[in-house]
Amino acid sequence: MNILKVPLALNESGNLLNAEEAQSGNKYHCPSCGGELLLRKGEINAHHFAHKASKACTQETITHSTAKKLILNAINDWKTGKSSPPILKRKCQKCNVILEQLLPEKVDSAVEELALPNGFRTDIGLISRNEIVACIEIRVTHKVDEEKQKNFGIPYVELEGFDVLANPTVWTPIVDCFNSYTCRSCKEAINKFHKKVHIIAQRSNIDLPSSFYRYSYTSCWKCKKNILVFTWPSNYSQSNQKPLQKPIPRTIVYRYSKTAGHKYWANTCPYCNAIQGDFFLYNEPDGPFFSFRCSNNFENDLESLASYLYHYGML
Repeated sequence: MNILKVPLALNESGNLLNAEEAQSGNKYHCPSCGGELLLRKGEINAHHFAHKASKACTQETITHSTAKKLILNAINDWKTGKSSPPILKRKCQKCNVILEQLLPEKVDSAVEELALPNGFRTDIGLISRNEIVACIEIRVTHKVDEEKQKNFGIPYVELEGFDVLANPTVWTPIVDCFNSYTCRSCKEAINKFHKKVHIIAQRSNIDLPSSFYRYSYTSCWKCKKNILVFTWPSNYSQSNQKPLQKPIPRTIVYRYSKTAGHKYWANTCPYCNAIQGDFFLYNEPDGPFFSFRCSNNFENDLESLASYLYHYGML
């Protein structure tokens, strides 16, 4: 029968420890099945715990159970003041940079194998004020199944079990379904962007739309003044289709362009009336709408524009 190597064992007090910390003669138990373990501290192989494989316990269940207990210990040590908060490595939804985020202080405790209101069970539930606010799933060989993903109903992250064994206080999610994360740089860029466009709008006496049209700013190629420019869903370069939603911003005009050789709905300067060519707006790397196309999410589009301008040194 195969012998299972157990990375961490439970002592008589219920604490996890590794083979280096264990002492011969004491009793140790498997974190998965609770069975008694054999401590092996020879001179050739790496020190470890071991027991025989069975239907009740496999290498997968050992890794899964050990990872869960390590996370519970990390959270308990944090909440009792023995250590710092666990760290989540998360991707900013605006710039895609990976940054470290501390687990929020509002988390009061964690519970293993918690039943959720929708009938599913989660490996670890994070509790705040006696309510489940988030979940942690541990993957060893099997990921969270599709039905559970679709009906989870609570923010969750999925962690690789072996990564947790290696470092239970720094979590790099395989799947991150926690509330979206925006880094500090992008938040600053978004605030700076909105302040600037509001100043330009006031100076040029142009109303900022609250939907449909997306806006950014540039310098007029002719008079060099800062101006607002607009784009909208389904718009494409040098479009002949009239924007579908009124009121149309007054600087969007159906005009003949000598450069293009035909009429199209173009952005114009409110000061000198010069057409701001679509090729520059959409196709030049320093253009305000470079590689940008509208989605159905107005606010998210504006934040994406702000992040783009900031990270490419234009804001």
